[in-house]
Amino acid sequence: MSNHYLLIKEIDIHKASAMNNYLVTGSPSLTSYAGYTDAIKIEIQNTINKQIKNINFSVIIHEYTFNEGIESHVSYKQNEKPTGSVASLASMKVEHTCNIKASFIINFDLEDVFLESNSELIIKNKEELNLNISKLRMAGGHIKNTELNFVSFHDDLLYVMKSLQRASKGYFLKSADDLMIEYTEKFEGSALKALTYALEFSKMKETEDNKKEFEKFLRETGNRAKRRQLGWIVPTNVGYLAITEELNNLKGARSENAFVYVEPITSLIECVHTSKIIREYFKNKHVFNNLGIFFTSTYTEGEYRIKSINNGEF
Repeated sequence: MSNHYLLIKEIDIHKASAMNNYLVTGSPSLTSYAGYTDAIKIEIQNTINKQIKNINFSVIIHEYTFNEGIESHVSYKQNEKPTGSVASLASMKVEHTCNIKASFIINFDLEDVFLESNSELIIKNKEELNLNISKLRMAGGHIKNTELNFVSFHDDLLYVMKSLQRASKGYFLKSADDLMIEYTEKFEGSALKALTYALEFSKMKETEDNKKEFEKFLRETGNRAKRRQLGWIVPTNVGYLAITEELNNLKGARSENAFVYVEPITSLIECVHTSKIIREYFKNKHVFNNLGIFFTSTYTEGEYRIKSINNGEF
């Protein structure tokens, strides 16, 4: 197997869904980013005619704008009746969307074939891959980049990190599952109380803990450092858990395929400034591999979940 990295650098995504799940609104969920990665996987496989193994992804948010309360009006008219017709009232749907500038690091393996270089095969099809990826949607949002040169392929993470050094500053999404587990246990299994506590507690800690970290950051980087570089904790949808047994022959179903009802799994992620992550990579690769900024999809019976990768071979 040969290991490869795909860097999608600073793409402008417009009108992506900000409906994370029924508990969280504000930004696309981690499952949305995983779905985008799966779509890219299919495009690469179809273009180079090879199967991808062990794919995972990392997300960097450079800019974010929340579009609050976009109203979609749809008017439906009834058929005219002998007594006269009256048009039905327009329906209104409030759609929470957001605009994002983001970068993605996608790590994947390709099966080696004798006398055929996977790297050369990817480079040969780079233009087609750029075009196909630019047509994909992320969380329902459209990619607005006009120049199709935002996708690059690398065989070493070193070149990806060097390229990110020249990109706009932003925030890596980092797993905070450990905090979610700790706080859920604290409130005897109540995920909602755990989420509320995590957000309130992180605000309270900013005054003391972040003050010390910020002072250290200033010493290392000088007065150019800004307060927003410290990062924060946010809730997100990380998967789905089955709440019923498989249902067959459900009355009114359009398909005979068995299915189950599921509920979203909400957890926590931390937004960490890119300069801090990149600095950790060049300082200590072993520590970098345990930061939890790479995610992968896992499937078990009755559960789909996005989990972070630690101790990975990058």
